[in-house]
Amino acid sequence: MISASFPLRQHPKWVRGIAHIEDDAIVLDKASAEEYSILQSEYRPSLLMDLTGLRDCKPEDVLRFVRRHGLLWHGPRDLESGECREYLRDWRLHVGNLWLTTRLYLSLRVAQEAGTAKPLRAFLRGLRAMDLFYALIPDNDQECLETVSVLIAERTSSGMEGCNWTLIAECTLAREGVQEGDAGDFAFGDDPQNLVAAAYAQLAEVMANKIPFRECEGCGKLFPPKHGSQTYCDSRCNARVRKARQRAKEI
Repeated sequence: MISASFPLRQHPKWVRGIAHIEDDAIVLDKASAEEYSILQSEYRPSLLMDLTGLRDCKPEDVLRFVRRHGLLWHGPRDLESGECREYLRDWRLHVGNLWLTTRLYLSLRVAQEAGTAKPLRAFLRGLRAMDLFYALIPDNDQECLETVSVLIAERTSSGMEGCNWTLIAECTLAREGVQEGDAGDFAFGDDPQNLVAAAYAQLAEVMANKIPFRECEGCGKLFPPKHGSQTYCDSRCNARVRKARQRAKEI
């Protein structure tokens, strides 16, 4: 027997809103919190970029992230219990791990484009100097590329733990009020149990589909380039760098 209750749970929910810092904790204000669909959030495409951009976890940046996306692990159920509190030390740890994984992937891509593993080895040696990498660095180029590829896959798979997978009926999706699909149209999607898993799922999609993204030469933020020669995340960042260089010449 086949049965279904409507509406079906097609869109995983999360909560976001105004938060404040209390000692070392980030506290989401229950009164201002709003529930939203992770899949249909206007900020979903930038989740990976926004989270990796929090490497230093400055309070003002964290609060801006929570307003856009919410806390990392506490969702609608926790809001009802009144326990929407997370610690900055935990954010720093997980954001740092995600940043490292994305940088490993970017370094791998740079090495492949250059046709040599030298840039990748240089990056790994830098990580070793910071006590972030302990394994042997292969001298053989192909072995080095393959070793890092396996490491990236393992780290990303571990980060996606807690992310379920789902089949979405596209007739339930809408963009700017326009239905995206008809009955019988389906999309394979993710149902993350937390935003860390959601970000790693985005990273996995980027890598599997070889979607281009870069690190901004100005601010270090990751961004998807609009064309092959774009090296800054936006025109404002480019302008800031030009002005800084001009001031340096005038000194």
